[in-house]
Amino acid sequence: MRITDIDQTAVRAATEYFYERISNHMDRMASTVANRRYSLPRVSRRRGHKELPYFYAVHLEELFDFARGQIQMQPTEVEERCGVIMEALYLSASGEMATPDWSEFVGTPLGLCILASGARILLRQELPLTAKQVMLLASWTPKHLKRSGLIPIDPTEEEPSFHAEDIVDAFESLGIPV
Repeated sequence: MRITDIDQTAVRAATEYFYERISNHMDRMASTVANRRYSLPRVSRRRGHKELPYFYAVHLEELFDFARGQIQMQPTEVEERCGVIMEALYLSASGEMATPDWSEFVGTPLGLCILASGARILLRQELPLTAKQVMLLASWTPKHLKRSGLIPIDPTEEEPSFHAEDIVDAFESLGIPV
């Protein structure tokens, strides 16, 4: 899956997946602690002219829009949202964080969104990005990266990194959102 593959349908599916995971977690907790069934209520919220089906769907949709380069957000807000999502998905009842299987999680729209958000924060803060991060944001293959004309900071590194200014110039010349 590539960042350009994420459309509104994928965002809705990721929101539904997140809702189901959180609701099932709340149900398990309520049945264990209070011997009752419980699910999260579906309280809709508005974002502009759209009505989204869940209370937190606005925040998820904004995060997807940031990851795709469509809106501006504060880096601390993005990091906080990504952290909360990861905790909600991988925090155990004992308070321990389970280690996500990134090879599998990155194949989901939500996992890809979190990784792309982190890379976009670095780009907008004008910090160097690795080749994997550049390919993630641009939906490039290694062949595209070689043809892009980007020059690595240190060509001897196993995982090359690139200056943010060069990446921004390359992206803007190709119409890729920064």
